[in-house]
Amino acid sequence: MTSSVKQLRSNTIDIQILAEEHFDLEEEISLEDIELILRRRILLAYPSAHKFSSLIKEILDQNTILYRLYAKVTIPIDKATKQMFEFNPVPKTRFEAIIDDME
Repeated sequence: MTSSVKQLRSNTIDIQILAEEHFDLEEEISLEDIELILRRRILLAYPSAHKFSSLIKEILDQNTILYRLYAKVTIPIDKATKQMFEFNPVPKTRFEAIIDDME
């Protein structure tokens, strides 16, 4: 007996997301802890996030450091997504170049 279950395949698109956090230079926190905080923040908002970048550190001024973490998220393409991206080719971002280098 064969099943008459019809599988629907929805089109998807990968989008880039970013989590960032500012820290004072005087704060004693390890890079591993910072990366864990940012990964958790991303995964709480987007459980399907994958392909995380390396932690990016930027010194903003004499007292502040900015840490960034990028990730890719696969989302279904619906009407709103189609209008937002208009299916125009998007140039490769710095994040995508970093991910390609990681592979």
